[in-house]
This record gives sequence, C-alpha cells and structure tokens, in this order.
Amino acid sequence: MGRRRIGKKGVALMMVLLAALLSAYFTGWNRSAISRVELLLKDALTPLESGVNIVLRSGETFFGVFLHGRELQEENRKLRQEIEKLIESSSFLEEYRQENIRLRELVRFQEELAGEYVMLPARVIARNPSNWYRTLTINRGRVHGVQQDMAVITPRGIVGRVVAAAERSSEVLLVLDPEGAVGGMVQNTRYPGIVEGSAAEKGYLQMIHLPYDSPVRENQTVITSGLGRIFPKGLRIGFITEIFVEPNGLMKKALIQPFVDFDRLEEVLVVMGGKGGE
Repeated sequence: MGRRRIGKKGVALMMVLLAALLSAYFTGWNRSAISRVELLLKDALTPLESGVNIVLRSGETFFGVFLHGRELQEENRKLRQEIEKLIESSSFLEEYRQENIRLRELVRFQEELAGEYVMLPARVIARNPSNWYRTLTINRGRVHGVQQDMAVITPRGIVGRVVAAAERSSEVLLVLDPEGAVGGMVQNTRYPGIVEGSAAEKGYLQMIHLPYDSPVRENQTVITSGLGRIFPKGLRIGFITEIFVEPNGLMKKALIQPFVDFDRLEEVLVVMGGKGGE
C-alpha cells in the first residue's frame, strides 16, 4: 500500500500541535535566561500561538453558547408549562366564582320563599339539541321526592314543570314549549291571560287571546296568576316586547321575552309544595 499524503489539514494540525508544545516549553519553566535562538523561535511562533489561542477560545465560546441555548430552551419549556398550569388554575377559579354567585342567588331566593314553599335545588344535567326549547333533564328524581307536575323555577323566573320523574333524574317540559302553557297576568294592571311558547319566535313566549281593548302594553312585566295549581302566584315570567293583532281583528297577543336565559340554565329549584301541604 502506498503512503497516504498528508493534506493541508494535516499539516495545519501538526503546526498547531507543535506551536502548543513549543509554547508550553518556553513558558512552562521558570528559567533565568533564554538563548537567542529561543527568542527567535518564540518570536516566530507567537503569531501561531495566538492563532491557537483564538481557535481554543472560539471553541469554548461556541460550546458555551450551545450549552446556554439548551439551558434557555429547557427554561422556556418549564415556563410554558407553568403558564399553562396558571391558566388552567385561573379557569377553574373563575368557574368556582361564577358557580358561587349562582348558588348564592339560588339560596337567597330559596330563603325568601322558605316561609311559603318547600324547594329542592337541582342541577341541569342534559339538554336535547333537537328539542333545545322543549325539555331538559335535572339530577333529582323520585328518591328525592320529585313528582310529575311539580314546578321548576329559578330566582329570575319560571322554567317549566316536571313531566316524568325517574329514580334519580327528571324530565322538565319548558314553559317555552307550546304545550307548557301557564296562567299569567300583567303585573301592574292584573290583567290575566294564557302564556305559552311562541312557535314563530324561538325562545320567546306569548300571551294569547287578549281582547282588543285590553290594557296590555310593551315593557309591562308578566307574572304567574296562580291558576292551574302548578306555579305559585307572583313568579316572574317575562316582559312584553311587542303587541300583535290576531287575524280575526278582534283579539290581540303579546310577545314576551322570558326573564330566564334558557340557553344558560345550570341550576334550578323544584317546588315540592306549600308549607301547609298544598
């Protein structure tokens, strides 16, 4: 096999090593005198020694920056994890805060009517997307004393009535459904009427079959009349937003916006009965 030629890189490497050795020789011993030849060699090798030092320092700088970059990446990763945890904790805290506000309102309302009615708190656990404004399911049933035709309400107003009670859950027919009609009356004039869900305006109610000259106007509040023995008298239903004359020209109806936000129902109260066993 022929000898391999030493390339330019090999020569450069040998020169670097030689310079390092000679530099160590001239600077490593503590001698009192240096010969002229040594001085000449030292002068000749000084540029090469400087180059070696520059290369070494550059290598140290490169690896230092590389390692520091890795440390920064790891630190950033940990910081992102901490931020995600803080955001998650903040979200949970906000949920607890909102729930606390709703439950306080529920308890306060329950205490206001405690002298007249027995009420059971319940949570909405299911909604049917295809019948969003028709029914919902609550987490209270027969074992909790819930029965068919019990009224379901919130501090803001009426929700509906129980139409089916299972062992530990119940189905509630919303007042928004046309079949969930309730007796109502205009609060300030005491004028009565039947309130039912509007088929034309989803999410709205209507008071129907009102005489043409009945004292019903926009922005009036409508409450329960107490007729029908399901909803207690005086509970809020909604406020009148518009008056329409019926096709026969003799009657009119009032469009009502409910006080309850049916899209965001989470907790309700089931009216178990009156204090006197009513």
